[in-house]
Amino acid sequence: MSNQQLDDLNQENADKKIADILGITYEELSELEYDFGDIESNDGQIYQNYIQFNPEIRKDILKKINLDSDNTYYFDPE
Repeated sequence: MSNQQLDDLNQENADKKIADILGITYEELSELEYDFGDIESNDGQIYQNYIQFNPEIRKDILKKINLDSDNTYYFDPE
């Protein structure tokens, strides 16, 4: 297996885990536009992660996710 194939597999597994956290399918997640971010303390410790979604893409899927008014989903780091 090449490094690229391994990277692709790792990314797919990570995306499947994110979809599970959000309560949607991997296929639904792949249709959305989003950015990841972290909230950290002054000393650099990450205490919360978030995913912010483009509100104009696949509103039917976004309605399935418990988003705040900024189209953001917060979750604890593992």
